[in-house]
Amino acid sequence: MTHHLNGCWCLTSHDRLEEFMRSMGCTPEIMSRMFPMLSATGENGHMEEYCIDTTHKCIRRRTYFNKNLVREYMIPMDTEYPGMSLNGKYMKFKVKTDGMDKVIRTETGDGYTLTAVAEVNGDMCNTTWTCGGVTCTLKFKRCHH
Repeated sequence: MTHHLNGCWCLTSHDRLEEFMRSMGCTPEIMSRMFPMLSATGENGHMEEYCIDTTHKCIRRRTYFNKNLVREYMIPMDTEYPGMSLNGKYMKFKVKTDGMDKVIRTETGDGYTLTAVAEVNGDMCNTTWTCGGVTCTLKFKRCHH
Protein backbone atom coordinates (compact mmCIF):
# COMPACT_ATOMS: atom_id res chain seq x y z
CA MET A 1 0.00 0.00 0.00
CA THR A 2 1.26 3.49 -0.89
CA HIS A 3 1.85 6.03 1.88
CA HIS A 4 -0.42 9.06 1.42
CA LEU A 5 2.49 11.53 1.75
CA ASN A 6 4.18 10.14 -1.38
CA GLY A 7 4.41 12.72 -4.16
CA CYS A 8 5.07 16.47 -4.45
CA TRP A 9 3.71 19.15 -2.14
CA CYS A 10 3.80 22.94 -2.72
CA LEU A 11 3.76 25.34 0.22
CA THR A 12 0.55 27.40 0.37
CA SER A 13 1.05 29.21 3.70
CA HIS A 14 3.13 29.33 6.88
CA ASP A 15 2.70 30.69 10.40
CA ARG A 16 5.42 31.67 12.95
CA LEU A 17 8.29 30.55 10.69
CA GLU A 18 10.65 33.40 11.66
CA GLU A 19 9.99 32.88 15.38
CA PHE A 20 10.58 29.14 14.94
CA MET A 21 13.90 29.72 13.16
CA ARG A 22 15.07 32.00 16.00
CA SER A 23 14.08 29.32 18.57
CA MET A 24 16.45 26.91 16.76
CA GLY A 25 19.32 29.35 17.05
CA CYS A 26 19.41 30.53 13.41
CA THR A 27 21.67 33.55 13.04
CA PRO A 28 20.48 36.66 11.14
CA GLU A 29 22.76 35.56 8.25
CA ILE A 30 21.14 32.12 8.05
CA MET A 31 17.66 33.65 8.39
CA SER A 32 18.31 36.07 5.51
CA ARG A 33 19.42 33.16 3.29
CA MET A 34 16.93 30.45 4.35
CA PHE A 35 13.70 32.33 5.14
CA PRO A 36 13.03 33.37 1.51
CA MET A 37 13.33 29.72 0.38
CA LEU A 38 11.26 28.24 3.20
CA SER A 39 8.49 30.84 3.00
CA ALA A 40 7.98 31.04 -0.78
CA THR A 41 4.57 29.72 -1.82
CA GLY A 42 3.31 28.17 -5.07
CA GLU A 43 4.89 25.82 -7.60
CA ASN A 44 7.99 28.03 -7.94
CA GLY A 45 8.40 28.28 -4.19
CA HIS A 46 9.10 25.78 -1.41
CA MET A 47 8.23 22.26 -2.57
CA GLU A 48 8.68 18.92 -0.80
CA GLU A 49 8.76 15.51 -2.51
CA TYR A 50 8.39 12.27 -0.56
CA CYS A 51 8.85 8.63 -1.46
CA ILE A 52 8.04 6.41 1.50
CA ASP A 53 8.48 2.67 1.09
CA THR A 54 6.58 1.10 3.99
CA THR A 55 7.54 -2.44 2.90
CA HIS A 56 11.31 -1.81 3.04
CA LYS A 57 10.95 0.89 5.73
CA CYS A 58 12.87 3.66 4.01
CA ILE A 59 12.11 7.27 3.13
CA ARG A 60 13.42 9.70 0.53
CA ARG A 61 12.73 13.40 0.98
CA ARG A 62 13.67 16.08 -1.52
CA THR A 63 13.28 19.82 -0.96
CA TYR A 64 13.05 22.22 -3.90
CA PHE A 65 13.07 25.99 -4.25
CA ASN A 66 12.11 27.53 -7.59
CA LYS A 67 12.03 23.93 -8.92
CA ASN A 68 15.74 23.46 -8.07
CA LEU A 69 16.77 20.65 -5.71
CA VAL A 70 18.29 22.16 -2.55
CA ARG A 71 18.27 19.18 -0.13
CA GLU A 72 17.83 15.43 -0.29
CA TYR A 73 18.13 12.43 1.98
CA MET A 74 17.26 8.76 1.74
CA ILE A 75 17.42 6.74 4.95
CA PRO A 76 15.93 3.72 6.66
CA MET A 77 13.07 4.68 8.98
CA ASP A 78 13.44 4.48 12.76
CA THR A 79 17.23 4.84 12.53
CA GLU A 80 19.18 7.85 13.85
CA TYR A 81 21.34 9.65 11.26
CA PRO A 82 23.64 12.67 11.32
CA GLY A 83 22.81 15.68 9.21
CA MET A 84 22.98 19.46 8.87
CA SER A 85 20.24 21.42 10.59
CA LEU A 86 18.40 24.50 9.39
CA ASN A 87 20.57 26.51 11.79
CA GLY A 88 23.73 25.38 9.98
CA LYS A 89 24.95 23.06 12.73
CA TYR A 90 25.32 19.31 12.89
CA MET A 91 22.44 17.33 14.34
CA LYS A 92 21.00 13.83 14.55
CA PHE A 93 17.56 12.96 13.23
CA LYS A 94 15.18 10.04 12.98
CA VAL A 95 12.08 9.62 10.78
CA LYS A 96 9.15 7.27 11.29
CA THR A 97 5.62 6.80 9.99
CA ASP A 98 2.46 6.72 12.07
CA GLY A 99 -0.10 4.97 9.87
CA MET A 100 -0.49 5.84 6.19
CA ASP A 101 -1.17 9.58 6.69
CA LYS A 102 1.56 10.80 9.05
CA VAL A 103 5.36 11.13 9.20
CA ILE A 104 7.22 12.22 12.33
CA ARG A 105 10.81 13.50 12.35
CA THR A 106 12.74 14.14 15.56
CA GLU A 107 15.95 16.15 15.51
CA THR A 108 18.44 16.90 18.26
CA GLY A 109 21.23 19.40 17.98
CA ASP A 110 23.36 21.72 20.06
CA GLY A 111 20.93 23.23 22.55
CA TYR A 112 17.64 22.27 20.90
CA THR A 113 15.21 19.46 20.15
CA LEU A 114 12.81 19.66 17.22
CA THR A 115 9.74 17.60 16.37
CA ALA A 116 8.25 17.81 12.88
CA VAL A 117 4.92 16.17 12.06
CA ALA A 118 3.53 16.01 8.51
CA GLU A 119 -0.08 14.82 8.26
CA VAL A 120 -2.03 14.31 5.05
CA ASN A 121 -5.72 15.04 4.69
CA GLY A 122 -6.83 14.55 1.06
CA ASP A 123 -4.81 16.89 -1.19
CA MET A 124 -3.55 18.94 1.75
CA CYS A 125 -0.63 18.29 4.11
CA ASN A 126 -0.30 20.18 7.37
CA THR A 127 3.17 20.19 8.85
CA THR A 128 4.08 21.40 12.32
CA TRP A 129 7.61 22.11 13.47
CA THR A 130 8.03 22.51 17.23
CA CYS A 131 11.20 23.71 18.96
CA GLY A 132 11.80 25.56 22.23
CA GLY A 133 8.09 26.03 22.89
CA VAL A 134 7.48 27.57 19.45
CA THR A 135 5.28 25.76 16.93
CA CYS A 136 5.39 26.73 13.27
CA THR A 137 2.69 25.52 10.88
CA LEU A 138 3.32 24.99 7.18
CA LYS A 139 0.45 24.09 4.85
CA PHE A 140 1.10 22.27 1.59
CA LYS A 141 -1.09 21.29 -1.34
CA ARG A 142 -0.39 18.30 -3.59
CA CYS A 143 1.23 19.52 -6.82
CA HIS A 144 3.23 18.26 -9.79
CA HIS A 145 6.99 18.59 -10.18
